[in-house]
Amino acid sequence: MHSTDESLALPSSLLVRFASAEDAEAIGSQALLANIRALFDARSAILLARSAQGGQWRAAGATDGTAEVLTVGARLLEDVADRAVNEAACLIRGGSAGAGRALIALTLGGDRPGSSVVVMVSVDSPDLPRAVSIAGPLVQLAADTMRLRGALTSTRLENERLGKIIDIVGRVDRAARFKVAAQQMVDGLCSYMQASQVALCWRPRKRVKVVAVSHMDSIPRRTELARLMEEAVDEGLQQGRELIWPLPSGDGARTWALTAYARESGALNVVVVPMGIGGDFIGALVVEGTERPLSEPQLWLLRLLADQAVTRLIAHHEAERPLATRLWQQIGKSLRFAQSLTLRRSLLATVAVSVLAGLAMMPLEHRVHAPAVLRTDQLAQVGAPFDGFIDAVLVKVGDPVVAGQVLFRLKTRELLLERASALADIAQYEREAQKHQASGAGADMRIALAQVEQARARLQHIDYRHAAAEVRSPIDGLVVEGDLPQQLGAPLRRGEPGFRVAGRQGIYVDILVHESDISLIHPGTTGEVALVGQPAIATAIRVSHIVPMASLQGGENAVVVRGQVDSAEEWWRPGMTGMARLDAGQRPVWWLATRRLVDFARMQLWW
Repeated sequence: MHSTDESLALPSSLLVRFASAEDAEAIGSQALLANIRALFDARSAILLARSAQGGQWRAAGATDGTAEVLTVGARLLEDVADRAVNEAACLIRGGSAGAGRALIALTLGGDRPGSSVVVMVSVDSPDLPRAVSIAGPLVQLAADTMRLRGALTSTRLENERLGKIIDIVGRVDRAARFKVAAQQMVDGLCSYMQASQVALCWRPRKRVKVVAVSHMDSIPRRTELARLMEEAVDEGLQQGRELIWPLPSGDGARTWALTAYARESGALNVVVVPMGIGGDFIGALVVEGTERPLSEPQLWLLRLLADQAVTRLIAHHEAERPLATRLWQQIGKSLRFAQSLTLRRSLLATVAVSVLAGLAMMPLEHRVHAPAVLRTDQLAQVGAPFDGFIDAVLVKVGDPVVAGQVLFRLKTRELLLERASALADIAQYEREAQKHQASGAGADMRIALAQVEQARARLQHIDYRHAAAEVRSPIDGLVVEGDLPQQLGAPLRRGEPGFRVAGRQGIYVDILVHESDISLIHPGTTGEVALVGQPAIATAIRVSHIVPMASLQGGENAVVVRGQVDSAEEWWRPGMTGMARLDAGQRPVWWLATRRLVDFARMQLWW
């Protein structure tokens, strides 16, 4: 420790300036300072912090009596804090610390690289030996704590990175098609890496093709930039290694095509990571970074993603290959296998082929799968019978209601005032009629009696609106639409819908059958429907009629087929979705396997 005897006054404004700082990183708190003060049996304690090396020190906390006890100047206080950071601890005796006192400064480390936290305590000189004996272990404990904190932070960051990679691989695995899986992978990777662009190139045969580019629905295949990217990927696959541009010093990789692509695209840095199994590379990821190149942990996670996703991408790609191609490859394998067999084995192979041919002719039950939606014709729009303000809402969306149940009420204060006015008018006109009758003014009497009838008609209209202020449900069912609970006190115009009530009776199923399968469906066709809410429960349905016009549904033409159910489940709600399976009769296995291919060929070749 160092000792100094400089005598400077500490202005009270120093603590005010430190305490009012907005950017003081207070790793400690008042509780921490109180504990340190009690540990040293100190007169006072102050906690200083700075966010970066060479930055300004700020007060992160102070105990009572700091301004009176610490008599160190602002500049010297910062110098003491700097020495404490460099040498772990610093000591000032007497003089500037006060007569018969000592100031001990200890570093507590920092929560980020370059940041620092220093605690200063003022103790009496008789307590100095004990304080010095405590200072060493406290500094060591703080250092160990910060190292543990850094290790935990590093572990948490690694877990977050691995979790993101697992999430991207999961999206690839759950995708229904190869292109969807590829697009989700490059989009997720681009967002995670904060890259300017991520692309996936694939080599199903001999030529590399760009199959997905982040945040792009269509791939510009015939552009010069796409051609250069494919050549750069082919360059990496031929060498069987990842390529980085700009090329790191000492790396002997061949990057002519990658350099041409980088210069054409204007990318600051590019990484090509091959994808394959056992050295057989079939594709690559092309990641274009921003101003900073990818770090080694990012490259490691990129390699991990490529290794984990390649098997799933290969499975998606193989599943989408045309049936004829797969059959041709299988036949070729079978022929090559048959040529290697002896006569006896050839006979067995012939028998096996015959058995397979028999199996191909075996009839199986064919079912048409199509998305389904629950519908109901029993719908009621419940609105305001007259212009008014919402007074109370008694139901919300999802509540079951019965016919006649009050759904909401309109304010009736104005109606009550109008009714009192109408009653007063009736009484006034009746008195006028009696007065005119007594005076023999028949014409005036008839006018007064007409005004009485007019006021009574107005009273009846007011009473009708007063009774209609309680808006009731016309049917039994469920409230499926309406946001009146958020509009208490708001005006509601006559005829404006308030709630929508769907009846539970008469629920049916709308099935969206693809136009290529509609010829197999007719009224009376039976089947089953399973909803997303309870996929394990299949309910029997029967086709009642088919809508005579196709419509565009999800990008493809479909025909709506209505299916009736014998009894709806209690938990069914209009608008629920699921899948329907309609029985289309028995068909041979070969027909089931080749139907799509034959229909496609007929449409293309027109026969």
